[in-house]
Amino acid sequence: MKDISIIDNFLDDREFRNYICSLLPKFGFNDVEIEDVRVSDTEAINDNDVIAIKNDMKYTVQTYLNKIITEKEINETVLDMDKENVSFGLIVSNKSVDQDIRKLALESGIEIIDRDDLIKKI
Repeated sequence: MKDISIIDNFLDDREFRNYICSLLPKFGFNDVEIEDVRVSDTEAINDNDVIAIKNDMKYTVQTYLNKIITEKEINETVLDMDKENVSFGLIVSNKSVDQDIRKLALESGIEIIDRDDLIKKI
């Protein structure tokens, strides 16, 4: 429980993204590739350009620190999936995600790792 408290209170967005990238193998992802948005991203849709592979499928990964996931974040991820030309997305948040949002995400080809999932792996 101590680690989640550190995430909640002391990490910034980039540190959270990097931490999550180091955890992705525990969730079955590999070949994690980070593009630093300060260099490569001209779009303000999100602040994460992460690509990872799971079961030979390419995912765009979006990390959201201390932010409730809503339909807006699902739509942003879908836009990023199109931009990255991938069929799957992953949203990672240190907040709990309700079942309606999870259902909407799955319908769009997006998996969600939320607070409960993180606590189990850290």
